[in-house]
Amino acid sequence: MDRLKDTTGRFGVTVPVDFGPNGDWGSIAVTFASPFGSPKPGTPKGVAQQVSVVATPLRARKIAPVVVVKKVTATGFTLFARNLNDQSCESAFSWLAVLGVPARLPTSYDARLGVLQTKILKPPKLTVWPGIWFSQPLVGIGREPAILLTAHNITGPSRENDPWRNAAAIASVYPIGGTIPPDDGFAVGAVNVENAGRSGFYYAAFIDARSHSERDFSDAENLWLDHGSEHGIGDSFQYNNVPWPTPPNRDLKPGTVPGDWLYFDVYFDRPFLTPPVVLLTARDASGNLHQNPLALSAQNVTTHGFTVSARNTDTAKAMAEFFWIAIGCSEGCG
Repeated sequence: MDRLKDTTGRFGVTVPVDFGPNGDWGSIAVTFASPFGSPKPGTPKGVAQQVSVVATPLRARKIAPVVVVKKVTATGFTLFARNLNDQSCESAFSWLAVLGVPARLPTSYDARLGVLQTKILKPPKLTVWPGIWFSQPLVGIGREPAILLTAHNITGPSRENDPWRNAAAIASVYPIGGTIPPDDGFAVGAVNVENAGRSGFYYAAFIDARSHSERDFSDAENLWLDHGSEHGIGDSFQYNNVPWPTPPNRDLKPGTVPGDWLYFDVYFDRPFLTPPVVLLTARDASGNLHQNPLALSAQNVTTHGFTVSARNTDTAKAMAEFFWIAIGCSEGCG
């Protein structure tokens, strides 16, 4: 875990990608503006460090596609996504890539973090968070902010006759609309690919603020960040240190079949002072084409870790592989 100013980060927004109906896949290659440096040597805390990438659909028409990140290197990655709708659609994507080593060149971030309240998602209805306002405008060098979302299970009090189950939520970021500039905030639309359930969202928004050197970005640059993948889940640590006969199970059955949900505990490198914002995106490390379109949720987030909820949205089997990034306001004392 490192301060944001001591972390190498890249972020951006892709051009729109077209998708056909009924499970069609689309992809786009993303090249970083400058390459990442070498990761920390060895296996800090038992896990080798690597670049972590998360992504979120942006201005998705009709229904947001499910994102899978592949082929991550020091110079870029390939973003795949699967359309769950029975109609064609298009979507751009916001993305964030990080590595916990100092950047070769200094950067100036401005950032906003937040937690959206829980709502009931009843398929196939689109559930909307129509106006998420930033505390201050997020102004950069002419590009729109990269806004990342991940579902959470901070459910709050029950409403009468409403379900307590967690939704398998797929979301997209949208403009608020009207004359509201994107610097001031955004809207969210989400659908649930399961039975009716609850979901809210964590969000993190980033912009390159180099043209505003007169402004104080110390708050953003002093945020703390941790990141990793499924290699850091609790069962993997135990398997690496205890001679159990079998490794942790990450095999997911096809969607709607028993076994299409799995849960994994993740532990931070060091504790945060307060529970951080957690971002998740599915990845495919196997080299197979178009694998692992997962609906992911960050559950039970504490200062020391969280639980990943993974639901397979494909009609084929999948593997629970994912990147995660946690961002908080201060290092803790736990």
